[in-house]
Amino acid sequence: MMLLRRNVPQRGDALELLRALPDGCTPLVFFDPQHRAVLDQLRYGNEGARQRGRAQLPAMTETYIDAACVEIARVLRPSGYLIRWVDTHGLCEAHHLRIRNHLQPVDLIAWDSLRIGNGYRSRRRGDYVVVLQKSPIKARAGQRRLTASSTRTSSRSV
Repeated sequence: MMLLRRNVPQRGDALELLRALPDGCTPLVFFDPQHRAVLDQLRYGNEGARQRGRAQLPAMTETYIDAACVEIARVLRPSGYLIRWVDTHGLCEAHHLRIRNHLQPVDLIAWDSLRIGNGYRSRRRGDYVVVLQKSPIKARAGQRRLTASSTRTSSRSV
């Protein structure tokens, strides 16, 4: 069994780390997978030198990313959220829908990354995260818990 320290960044294989966690142990997970699908589709080859620090991270297959998302669903509390970074290819191909039996898409956040990306058809300056929720699907699920616990904490302090 892997020993994990709380509230510190974890390093290692994502699936191995997730499998070491108990069921329903967290309300929120951020996941930034190292996408490989678009590079394989465009047949760029080995991007190592062009991608600097990111090239040092092993690329993840779509099967691996989906397996990690299923494990994330297991460790999420009911109504918990997965914030999953997606590239444009994954967003347009709706890769997040492959795990809809485990997590439902409830929001999309897009922002200007201030850097032009590469593309054959268009060049954009944006990044995206898909917000996925474990059932039961509830609007403001995290906000209510935070508000309730904040109220309890402040009443104890007084």
